[in-house]
Amino acid sequence: MCCCAELINEAFLRQSAFSETDRFCPAAKQIAMMQLIDRFIELSGMAIAAGVDSETINSLPVLRQLRRMGEEIDNDAPEAFEALGKTLDVAFATLTEGSAEHAG
Repeated sequence: MCCCAELINEAFLRQSAFSETDRFCPAAKQIAMMQLIDRFIELSGMAIAAGVDSETINSLPVLRQLRRMGEEIDNDAPEAFEALGKTLDVAFATLTEGSAEHAG
């Protein structure tokens, strides 16, 4: 399904020793990152079931934010993960609404 394995690799498994933020990742941050990746995978499946093609999902701007969250979100900023989760939900809601409008 779309770029889910690539997202796990880029956003979760890959770490930059040169980045102050990404050099060390506490467990709470790892959990928040994996929850967002899981949410993306879940929403992708629902969008595809609703008729959205994978290229449209792969072109979502929020995907770039997910890929870079390890480096761009500080270790002590859980609210940033909540905000990114809301952005993710809105992006997919917009996709599926647009898909439903085109189908009907």
